[in-house]
Amino acid sequence: MAIDKDLWAGAAPKSGSSSVDDGDYTCNLTEMALTQSKNDNDMVVTTFIVADGNYEGKDIKKHNMLMSEQNIAYFKGYCEVIGFEYPDDPDDLQEAMNTFVSAFHSIVRVKVKTKADGNQNVYVNGIEPSNADELPAEEEAPIAAVAKSKPVSKPAKKAVSARR
Repeated sequence: MAIDKDLWAGAAPKSGSSSVDDGDYTCNLTEMALTQSKNDNDMVVTTFIVADGNYEGKDIKKHNMLMSEQNIAYFKGYCEVIGFEYPDDPDDLQEAMNTFVSAFHSIVRVKVKTKADGNQNVYVNGIEPSNADELPAEEEAPIAAVAKSKPVSKPAKKAVSARR
């Protein structure tokens, strides 16, 4: 067997699915692509990149098949979890996903679990703002700093005469 040396040299490392062990991960959502499975069924592949830990920089892929009403219902439920407002017309899906991903700056909590057949399920456990989303706007920062540093004065207590 002889492997073509040009093909070998030109091929970049690539992962077909998740490149991490089972567990919980903090990730960034980097891509949502409308594509087809090996069996020519429509599906959406969401790519997450692990943001920290031993697998930092590794990708995790979530596959949502779109070949039945039940598949589409699960995909729409997933969209609600991540805050993606899917379009009414599926012909607009890829464009809407591109727009969503480019504006998405939250941290995604992902769980990877391997099934008995070796395939991995990827679950999104929630999203939270990234550090950049938590910072106040530039013009609001001085006001917030003054408000936090200003002492709060309490009304003076009235003198109470003690009667016995």
